[in-house]
Amino acid sequence: MNKQKFYIIIIAVLVLINLTFMLLFFNQNKLPHHKGHKNMIIEALGFDDEQIEQYNLLITDHKHLMHKIDNELHDLRESYFLTTTDSSSILLSNSYMLVESVNKNHINDIMELCNSSQKEEFIILIKEKSLFFGRKK
Repeated sequence: MNKQKFYIIIIAVLVLINLTFMLLFFNQNKLPHHKGHKNMIIEALGFDDEQIEQYNLLITDHKHLMHKIDNELHDLRESYFLTTTDSSSILLSNSYMLVESVNKNHINDIMELCNSSQKEEFIILIKEKSLFFGRKK
């Protein structure tokens, strides 16, 4: 085999590899995947249509409340770093406690949607997946 054929074969293989990676990269968004905890919880607990509707309302309310708290936290953080008083740190810590309280209430609200077997499964999900704690076990 002469050099020219060898180079043509190498270039063809590299082009095929490149096209394969491009195809996989551009099609990865089309592959089915869970959109966060919402769909995973719906599927894992086997929510019916009414439960899904109520769950969607809970999520909307939770997101709205968390967005409001997040805006307040942003303002409090800014004032905390610009002032030297302790009152800002107290307000900031109270807001973080509020975030945790809102999250706990959200978990309790989801639990209220569940029947007894779903409640048991939800507890398992929380323990195994650390759904609401920011890390997986």
